[in-house]
Amino acid sequence: SLLQAQQIQNQLSTRDLLGCEVTLFLAFAHLRSADLLSKSDPFAVVSSFDNATRSWRPLGKTETIQNASDGSWVTTFNMRFVFEEQQPLRVEVWDHDSLSKHDFLGQAEFTLGNAMGCPGQTQMLRLTKPNKKDKKERGSIIVHIERQGDSLNDAKLRLQLSGTKFDSKDWGGLRASDPYFIIQRRVNGNLIKVHQSEWVRKNNSPVWKEVEIRMDKLCRGNADEVLEITVYDYDDGTSDDLIGSCTLSVNQLIEAAKNRNTFQVVHPPTKKKYRKSSYKHSGLLNVLNAAIIKSPTAEMLEYIEGGLNLSLKVA
Repeated sequence: SLLQAQQIQNQLSTRDLLGCEVTLFLAFAHLRSADLLSKSDPFAVVSSFDNATRSWRPLGKTETIQNASDGSWVTTFNMRFVFEEQQPLRVEVWDHDSLSKHDFLGQAEFTLGNAMGCPGQTQMLRLTKPNKKDKKERGSIIVHIERQGDSLNDAKLRLQLSGTKFDSKDWGGLRASDPYFIIQRRVNGNLIKVHQSEWVRKNNSPVWKEVEIRMDKLCRGNADEVLEITVYDYDDGTSDDLIGSCTLSVNQLIEAAKNRNTFQVVHPPTKKKYRKSSYKHSGLLNVLNAAIIKSPTAEMLEYIEGGLNLSLKVA
């Protein structure tokens, strides 16, 4: 009935006024090394405090990043931010060990409201150990919150990339690289990682698997936002070698897929050979497929917004 429809609309409007859907991004800085001869292999576990049971409830965990003291995790967490409500969150950081128990590096607690109220919705928190008064520097986590709800936020980018003649980074250039790529975007002056591909073994011209990446995570629903794609050579047990990077947007990726454009992957001038005038690039990035896939809900809304004529006969 019309009355029921109006009640549902009022409930939805009230829900929107009381809160919004948000995405939680996590990064880390200056992590303490728990390993003797290398940096830690950190992963994070995120929990929320359940007021009903007065206990912490796990929301999930991130992937493990090899041999790193600074960086960001690709894994994000979606949740609802409710105004004027306490929403405590806890982030525990662990060092992954394959042969023994994982080492606890530290934790930080905060509320979703405090993080939303920080400049740029970004908050840096010092890691500590609970119930201990030690003053050891354990590093920090960086929390960034983004509100969902823009026009393309519910859409996904279907993407497949390949490479051509990347530099060989193993065995002094005698063996082909094991390349993978990451996609990052800039938030408050810092780059955060939003996607990481698989690595392809011993192949300087790799073809990576096709993936679908949420647009809200990739570019906040803005297809013109500048992204940075960086290619690395994967190394087991040591730091991965940088091959090079390029900057582009989702719209440029889509255009490149249509026109078969390529992008030069360029290494920064950190060494003499990269500063020579003869140096051009460290390989080419090819876009095999790039297309925005809208959600069924968004497609239905567009259909409805396009107009619908009804014929009504009353006897």
